[in-house]
Amino acid sequence: MPSYSTERKESIIKKMLSSDTVNVKSLADQEGLSRATLYNWRNQAINQGVVVSKRSKEQESWSSEEKFAVVLEASTLNAAELAEYCRIIIVW
Repeated sequence: MPSYSTERKESIIKKMLSSDTVNVKSLADQEGLSRATLYNWRNQAINQGVVVSKRSKEQESWSSEEKFAVVLEASTLNAAELAEYCRIIIVW
């Protein structure tokens, strides 16, 4: 598994969570990272208390790949973790 510097990771998370965010697919393509990696980083940041800006219709325009990444990521969660995860995704 590749290792990324803390600075690079923080920079990418900041881009992802800022008010003028680009979508995850575009950011993944720009940075040469998988969308699953970006979703994991985003969720880790949220779990650490990072505030996320609201998006208007972003969930409605998710690609099949993005939806699958969310399903895959959530597949190992227990009921309590899944409930928290769903609240995060809805706000995101």
